[in-house]
Amino acid sequence: MTASCFIQNWIPILSFIVSFLALLVVIRYTRITAAIERAAQAQAEGSQKPVVVLQFVNRGEDTEQAFEKIEMGISPQAMRLALNSEHKFIIKNIGSGPALNLDYVLRLATEASLRDPHSHPRKLPYLAPLDTMPGPVPTPALGLNLYTFEATYRSLSGKLYRTEMKISSGILQEEWIFQQLAVPEKWWRFFF
Repeated sequence: MTASCFIQNWIPILSFIVSFLALLVVIRYTRITAAIERAAQAQAEGSQKPVVVLQFVNRGEDTEQAFEKIEMGISPQAMRLALNSEHKFIIKNIGSGPALNLDYVLRLATEASLRDPHSHPRKLPYLAPLDTMPGPVPTPALGLNLYTFEATYRSLSGKLYRTEMKISSGILQEEWIFQQLAVPEKWWRFFF
């Protein structure tokens, strides 16, 4: 076997190895580029994310009242609902972007159905950043019951968000939820 015959036999194999290594480099580059794109999208979303909440103000209890509640086994709350001139609570977008297609409901925490006569579902097409709007009912109408405020809304990029807060006697309960909800992607977006 001559040297030229030996080289001719190895050229396809060397060509395959070089092509395979080039493919690995392209795959690695594509993954890095995709990670950069996701980070840029997350940064853009963070700069225009809406956060819809009930507006609260300091409650103004003194230290003695707080210690009395602790002795009774009650957690003192530092925040109470902010009210407008009609004694309605205030819904506020504290985020940096507008809340689009805002659906919210104020319902008794013990009632799961939105058809409950104590439920107050509402829709709003747009709530600008740092903008406020009055709630559906005056707070004296709520009484001492525990109510849940639930809101779902979208950002400018179409991401879906949810806020859930519980209030009782005009006082914010300790935990509230703000989360981005998963929206199923279109199947064809995988290819583009």
